[in-house]
Amino acid sequence: MIHIIIGSEEFLIKEKVRDIFQEIKINTDANLNIIEGKKIDSKVLISKLANMSLFDDKKISLVENYFTNFNGIKKATIITKLFQELANITIKSEIIFAEYPKENKNNFREDFLTAKSPIFKLIPKDLKIKYYELNRLKNFTNNNEIEDWLKKRCNKLSIKIDNLALKELINLKGNNLRSLLNEIKKLNIYVNNANITLKEVKELTIEWKNYNIFPIIDSIVIGKGNTSRNNLNKLLLKGDTSHQEILYRIANQTSQLLRISDIAHLPKNKISEKAHVSGFRLEKIITQAKKGRNYFANNLKIIKKYDIKIKSGEVNEKVALDLIINEFNR
Repeated sequence: MIHIIIGSEEFLIKEKVRDIFQEIKINTDANLNIIEGKKIDSKVLISKLANMSLFDDKKISLVENYFTNFNGIKKATIITKLFQELANITIKSEIIFAEYPKENKNNFREDFLTAKSPIFKLIPKDLKIKYYELNRLKNFTNNNEIEDWLKKRCNKLSIKIDNLALKELINLKGNNLRSLLNEIKKLNIYVNNANITLKEVKELTIEWKNYNIFPIIDSIVIGKGNTSRNNLNKLLLKGDTSHQEILYRIANQTSQLLRISDIAHLPKNKISEKAHVSGFRLEKIITQAKKGRNYFANNLKIIKKYDIKIKSGEVNEKVALDLIINEFNR
């Protein structure tokens, strides 16, 4: 069997490799043979894949970044011949092709393969192949995918965590899945496998103790982002945050303020119940929400506009952030 794992989320791709390997290991004593596919000659690759051990019941080979060597169908003959050869050696072999995203230094974007990439159209239809396309989970205008993924991971790891604690971690970490999972594992060790609550997140998560970023987001969402540009640039240069994380926080807070503006007429205790915030944070968002529903609804449209431009490759995240700040300030 041949497995091809592609997409824009490296963490999920590597996790899928581990899952496939573990699943195969249940029924066999096979070992994992890792082959660096970058710049490898196809004949050498076939030789490595065909080199069966006399002692292994089944051979499992992981080939990393092989297909990213090729641009479209430029080397169609090589790929076609490769798959013809693979058909002859997959009887006692499991072959996993993992294609990780790579940074394009020309436009500061990540390049990655998709199921629609021309190279995969060359694969013979009778060849048994399983495709897995694992893309970065959505975190720009909502975080449902991240939340669902984390809940499944926690269930699999038998980790108990409150919804509010989970949501707050996502607010703090964005869509950095590796960081999210590591943080949850650390919190689970601290609570000794008990239930993780919002209290532990607030007390133990580093981001909660670092408030530098919050005033910056506050100023951006109410149209005063230009006053915080110097501080924002310092954080970005230090590596304390990323353009993607800032975009996520802006979108998340704008969405929250839009919801608050709809209930701003209610007593504070009712707003607190519905928004799940209290104290100083409650006072702050009530004040910010006075900008009005139309203001935040329009800002969400601006965010969605640049979300589409980022996904289409029209702009990168750095440019999108600058333009969003400018448009919010108008």
